[in-house]
Amino acid sequence: MSNQTSPFAAEKLNIGAKPWRIARLKTEDVAPLLELAETLTEKKVVHTRDESQSGRLRKHPLKYQKQLMGSIAEITVTTLFDRYLKSQGFADQWGVTLYDSVRTDEFRSPEGEYDIRLVNRRAPDIYYEVESRSSIAHNRTLAVALSQFDIIGPYESSIKKNEALKDFYVRPLYAYLNFEKRRYTETSFRELLISGEVQLYVVGGCTRDRMIEKGFAKTMDQKGTEYRVVRIRDGLDILDFLEEVSCTLQHSQGV
Repeated sequence: MSNQTSPFAAEKLNIGAKPWRIARLKTEDVAPLLELAETLTEKKVVHTRDESQSGRLRKHPLKYQKQLMGSIAEITVTTLFDRYLKSQGFADQWGVTLYDSVRTDEFRSPEGEYDIRLVNRRAPDIYYEVESRSSIAHNRTLAVALSQFDIIGPYESSIKKNEALKDFYVRPLYAYLNFEKRRYTETSFRELLISGEVQLYVVGGCTRDRMIEKGFAKTMDQKGTEYRVVRIRDGLDILDFLEEVSCTLQHSQGV
């Protein structure tokens, strides 16, 4: 995963006594991903709700930063999948599609939305959907966050009902490194990411089956919204997760 040309650095932490492998987006490789994310965010932000999942009304600067955070995470995960599939010799068989890069509705409709698809090049009707839901550890170390945070699955709210389970769930996690010296400011996210004070990690994921078997309901302090989640430590670290995806693709019909 990690070499001189890769935008990712492989790192290892412990969750308790359990070694846990993660992928970090290198600070020097943030710029090209940020450029695409900003282009997508500027189009998308005018068509998304001003209220957060907790029902709190967000002014435009905060809404933009939150949208940007999610977009960068999705682009990063797409890049990671693309790099991994190529390294495993799957490039001729499977492609990686970021929906926001190919959608044709000018970001106006949520109908048919997905985050990422792994699409069979020989039979495009065969694909696997990947959900990417990110957040930031802004007041604790990354190691502590790994032991406390969750892989975030489907949710229901007063607006969204009966969200279908995806094939895979991946967990991007930002970490604010300077939390002991200075309080994190949400509207400064972009600036802090560029400076390296905020780092983006892809820390693991899980399959649909694991989300069903090990998942549980959680409001995540968002009134009126209930998520199904799996604790990060009950999922797979990023290398085991990518290997699980690889195995699924290898045994898929049409390969």
